[in-house]
Amino acid sequence: MGKPHPYPPPPPLPPPPPPGYPQPGYRQPIEDTSASRKPYQPMGLLTIPPDALVYLFPEFFAKRVRIGGFEAPYANVKVSHKSLYKALITAPLAYMEYMRVADLRLGRRGRVFKRDKVVVVKIADFKGFDYGLISAPLKRGTVGYFKDLFDCIYGLFVTDVSEPVKYYIDMVYRYEVKGKIRIDSQWDVARYRREAETLYGIWIRQRGMKPRIYSVAEKDAEKAANARHEPVYG
Repeated sequence: MGKPHPYPPPPPLPPPPPPGYPQPGYRQPIEDTSASRKPYQPMGLLTIPPDALVYLFPEFFAKRVRIGGFEAPYANVKVSHKSLYKALITAPLAYMEYMRVADLRLGRRGRVFKRDKVVVVKIADFKGFDYGLISAPLKRGTVGYFKDLFDCIYGLFVTDVSEPVKYYIDMVYRYEVKGKIRIDSQWDVARYRREAETLYGIWIRQRGMKPRIYSVAEKDAEKAANARHEPVYG
């Protein structure tokens, strides 16, 4: 018998929006009686950015480790920082493709020694940070605008840092989670966990449809982090 799969099976998925869909689909917000919480603007299948869901429920998206690692906020597990970093980039990209606001394509990079690269093409307008940090470089571009994934990630760092992978994880917390998402009860946890399960299913689906592209996307993420590693002078 083989080893058990490290992740839970993906849940059934609702159909994607029809072709030419200009905006994320509308979803009726779940009723919330908390007077202190403002309702989130609906953004398709999810009510919070996809990378926020990956951060809150990394046990669905990242490899588990026993020593060190990132502690899952709502599960008694630890996951690899590097694996989580890649998921914080590829899961939002998968959601953008699924909602048909972006398309991932393969290109070639390098002058002499060329290698595959992922190009992100904006195919519909969207609002703000609905699709996470990785969507920010495409936000102001018109439909048809495209950018190398490496450049998208590299630009988000702004400057070189000593631990780029952990720095990106912290950026997601600071910009997508802290002060934006309020969890007061197990009801809230269950609500967002269901959304994380939906995102996980989309992530697995898109990776299965474009395995080469998502493999290169992870390599681009690694290269961008390495390029932003602060040099150490002895």
